[in-house]
Amino acid sequence: MATPTQSLRLAGISLIGLICVGFSANLSAKLKVTGLDSAQEKNVRAWLSLDKLAEKADRRAVFRRYRMADKEIGSALQALGYYSPKIKRQLKYDEDQSWLAQFDIKAGERTTIQSFDIRFSGPGAAAIREVYSAPALLGEPLHHDRYRLLKEQLLNLAFSQGYLDAEITTSKLVIDPPKARAEIELVLETGMAFYFGDIDIQQNILNKEFLDRYVQIQSGDAFNPDRLLDLQLRLSDLDYFSNLDVSTERSDEDPPRISVSILATPKPPQHYQFGFGYGTDTGPRASLLTEFRHLNRNGHRLRSDLRIAESQQSWSARYLIPAGNEAGSNWSLKAAFSAEDFADARSESWQWTLARTRLSGASLWQYYGTYEIESFRLGDNPRKDTELLMPGISLTLREADNDLNPRKGFKVFADMHAAHADIASSDSFIQGLLQARYIHPLSNAVACCYAGSWAPILLGIFQNYLYRNAFLPVAIKACAAMPTNP
Repeated sequence: MATPTQSLRLAGISLIGLICVGFSANLSAKLKVTGLDSAQEKNVRAWLSLDKLAEKADRRAVFRRYRMADKEIGSALQALGYYSPKIKRQLKYDEDQSWLAQFDIKAGERTTIQSFDIRFSGPGAAAIREVYSAPALLGEPLHHDRYRLLKEQLLNLAFSQGYLDAEITTSKLVIDPPKARAEIELVLETGMAFYFGDIDIQQNILNKEFLDRYVQIQSGDAFNPDRLLDLQLRLSDLDYFSNLDVSTERSDEDPPRISVSILATPKPPQHYQFGFGYGTDTGPRASLLTEFRHLNRNGHRLRSDLRIAESQQSWSARYLIPAGNEAGSNWSLKAAFSAEDFADARSESWQWTLARTRLSGASLWQYYGTYEIESFRLGDNPRKDTELLMPGISLTLREADNDLNPRKGFKVFADMHAAHADIASSDSFIQGLLQARYIHPLSNAVACCYAGSWAPILLGIFQNYLYRNAFLPVAIKACAAMPTNP
């Protein structure tokens, strides 16, 4: 296999040096750079070791680094494609031994790419060539970081197609500074393609058939490290395991295969969380969260949430049955009770919900039916009871740069549900809810969040008139009254 080669021709740097070891009054800065744009100056300052010295550093250290400045400036500008800079420099000391180095730099003409040749060789040359999209580099300014990135992208592309032994055998960057011209030549040798072997998940809490639903890799598929990472994330999202240790083994078969072994450490089967506090509106309060993470070997779960306060009490339990092959897809059955006292009024409600949740990419759909019974009494007025059977549908769209600590992204939630007085309900209505949140970074440390919601409600829509004094459960009225600009 050929040895990687690299050819580079550099021109000399035109330098005019002047050291003035005299005295001047009250120098305000230790390093001054002129003649460059902001990007050039930033890179030059990053390279200059002189800029790292204290304002009253030892003179020998200052002189030593001052003599190195021309080479460091040249390297800094070469990284951006400037190979013929002209530099004027001056070093001064004031009476208290503070120093000032001044550099007036003309970067010169920027080198551009005039020849660009990428070739593929080896068993996978045709396959890589088919999926590779060459960047439009001809006539573009030369930038060394982008040149290195180009080589990394080639290797990453080969790895993603299963060519784990791929390497760049020829890497030439030829530069002609007087003509401000650069030529690039790269040759990628693919080597043999690798394929997935057996996928073995070592655990003892779930049926293998159940867990295999979430494994989207088949033995014989082209090996792709990203697909292996995706499998690890999918298993983690199931929330049954506290740790996933992934190991691979390379076989000597022809074609070569990569066997995958995943050691899955289960989470404790039960989880309890207690809470105590005090609120000015609720008085003393306590909570108990109970979760049974895997009730059986098919991954069924149960979650119970109890909250007790002086004026509010609530309890809910949700039974989850995984469905489909996505971690967020399931059937659920929920039962809930709540009671609230405020002023001379009391409200009590029971609620039962059957739901089918389906995750598809960035979309989360939920189809549900809720049956609710509520009792409400205000002062000495007669007790009023309502019952509602509400089918509904909701959609959640979410996109973020980071799932745990997003700094840029959005979330949209839309819901529509209804009830009819002739179908196990006291009233008829259609209600919609739209909520949106947008996060945008203002700086590296600050992000701004915009949020809004809209919840229109139509009463008596099926009877072709609007109930002016229709009695609806408190929760539904409160939802309809949500502000549009919170």
